[in-house]
Amino acid sequence: MDKLYKLPKTELFRYDLKCPPPAWSNDFHSVEYSKDNKGETKYKNNAGLFFFFENKNAAMLTAEKAMNRFEGSKIWLTSTTTKEEANLLDLRGGATLAMMNLLWCADIDIFNQNMTVSGMGDDTTSLSCLETLFFRVIDSNVPNDEDYHKAYLDLHKPFVCPGNPFSLLGQRLTDYENGSIFKQLLKEKNYDGYIFDESFGGSTICLLNAEKLTNPICEEYNCKRMLEWKRKYYLEIASYE
Repeated sequence: MDKLYKLPKTELFRYDLKCPPPAWSNDFHSVEYSKDNKGETKYKNNAGLFFFFENKNAAMLTAEKAMNRFEGSKIWLTSTTTKEEANLLDLRGGATLAMMNLLWCADIDIFNQNMTVSGMGDDTTSLSCLETLFFRVIDSNVPNDEDYHKAYLDLHKPFVCPGNPFSLLGQRLTDYENGSIFKQLLKEKNYDGYIFDESFGGSTICLLNAEKLTNPICEEYNCKRMLEWKRKYYLEIASYE
């Protein structure tokens, strides 16, 4: 089982609902993923990691949904290119069990850390609670008995997103307080980041820092320009049919 994905020099994309700074910054946080928690602002990307889409279309389609959800009038699309090969932990596959198994095979123990299901520090559901379920499933010699099925369902339940076939575990590994812990676990194994699936149209790439990225190139899209892009996108799809 190959756990290392060598990301070649490639163009990556991300979007924002507010204008990002002209240079990469660990302190820039998306308004989409910031929340108030008892009077304190909590950032989903608390560890200052860098997340990207593999292709422009996936970034733009997701950006449009976010803009509509937040009733905005524009988005900013950022593109960059990796300057050299990056070593990524490959967690693609989508399923919770598959990702946990890949992590275990990579000697990355997420169970015996101060990591929680949601990533929030005050979450009482620690990932350690899932360790017994994980080993119950992978060590089972009778994968069709009642105990196995219950353990399998209980293991996956915390990471189910209704209507989405992809596990939330890929995101939760770096959400809120989990981020700095998982970042350190990856650094100890000499990974530059990780790659996982969370939506159709391409995988998500997370880099621990911006050292291997060229300077960001940012474009502003208002509603009119978004509509023009969308029209062109669907015309291109129709031409392939």
